[in-house]
Amino acid sequence: MKSNDFMVVETPTMVTNSFGELYEDKGRAQKEISSNETLNVSVKVFRKRVNLRSQKSFRNYDNTLYGYSIVCESSSKVNNNLTSTWLFGFWVRVNDVPITQPIYPRGKDIMIYTKPTVAHYFETEEEEIKINIGWVESVPDPKIIK
Repeated sequence: MKSNDFMVVETPTMVTNSFGELYEDKGRAQKEISSNETLNVSVKVFRKRVNLRSQKSFRNYDNTLYGYSIVCESSSKVNNNLTSTWLFGFWVRVNDVPITQPIYPRGKDIMIYTKPTVAHYFETEEEEIKINIGWVESVPDPKIIK
């Protein structure tokens, strides 16, 4: 699946949880693979102010710092059982700059569980940014891992 395969869904006005406030709902990637396998992954971006000390670098900052969590959740099914989903070649671009490429040149390979899973986290001083997310391939886990 690629990021342009997402279907946009309505975003609630304000959602806050342990990840922070909902910054952007990227939608859901859905695909029927076979009669007994369906792919279903939702992607949301949360933003939280980082006070005094960065969680990533443990440095103090004079300016306000924002931590962005890209949170995915799988509701894929194999044989009508809810299961996790593998994302291969997962990438993130911020303001059209690839931020995962320096560490993961071919993208990250990550498992997305049936509960909210942080796929990537980054910090920046910018309050309003444009985030693009995608991956090369996705596969529901046939071992029924939740």
